[in-house]
Amino acid sequence: MTTAHVEAPAVEARDVGFVFHNPPIEALASLTFQLGAGTFTAVMGPNGSGKTTLLRLMMGLIAPSAGRISLMGHDPVAAPDVVQRLVGYVPQYESINSRLPVRSRDIVELGVAARTGGRLSRSDVRSRTVRALDAVGLADIANQRYGSLSGGQRQRVLIARALAVDPDVLILDEPFSAMDIASQQSTAELLHRLVQSEGMTVITVVHNVNAIVHFVDAVLLMNRRVISIGAPNDVLRPEPLQRAFGATVPVIICEEGFSHPLMEDVHG
Repeated sequence: MTTAHVEAPAVEARDVGFVFHNPPIEALASLTFQLGAGTFTAVMGPNGSGKTTLLRLMMGLIAPSAGRISLMGHDPVAAPDVVQRLVGYVPQYESINSRLPVRSRDIVELGVAARTGGRLSRSDVRSRTVRALDAVGLADIANQRYGSLSGGQRQRVLIARALAVDPDVLILDEPFSAMDIASQQSTAELLHRLVQSEGMTVITVVHNVNAIVHFVDAVLLMNRRVISIGAPNDVLRPEPLQRAFGATVPVIICEEGFSHPLMEDVHG
């Protein structure tokens, strides 16, 4: 496991709440936490616990109904241009028509061009694309049609698209859900390297933390509120998991000493 850097927090939330309207539904209530800069954090909780809503608040796509949230010291709603430059985002689902005759490299290049507003030359866009696809292990299929890729490969193309803009903070929403075990392992190792060698802050929502538990610095366990936050072995214990999921979650300790919750049949 990595060691958290002692810096100002990458994300700070103070008494954050969010209410959906028509009809009123409280999605988040009184969230208070800090995520360190240059660290790797997993956000987990049952379906409907507000994980994706929290990510949207971090990026300024919605404003909190109560409290305050900041990203790298900036109010995401008040400073959207700054936050856009700082963040690379990998959504849970991407509505790219698989029938379109676009290559993997096209997906990344179009994303870079859109995010940089034409400020980069064509050669700069291409070089960023090559580096990003190489980083996610897809350099050899850069010219392959996006629609022909497996679900895991498509997800790694989207990660490459986010990395190509050189973000300070990489935010991912359920990136491992479409990946096989080998892809999960290689992607977890990639995210770990980005934190260790590039000083990037990585925040990812996960349904099952086991794919990355050997690599993360912290786990934020939530169910509309913060249930527990801290080092994985401190958070992934039966009592906090019971409070979050409303059911008993067995935990095993692997040979390396990491806690692994057995969650496949748990639904919140």
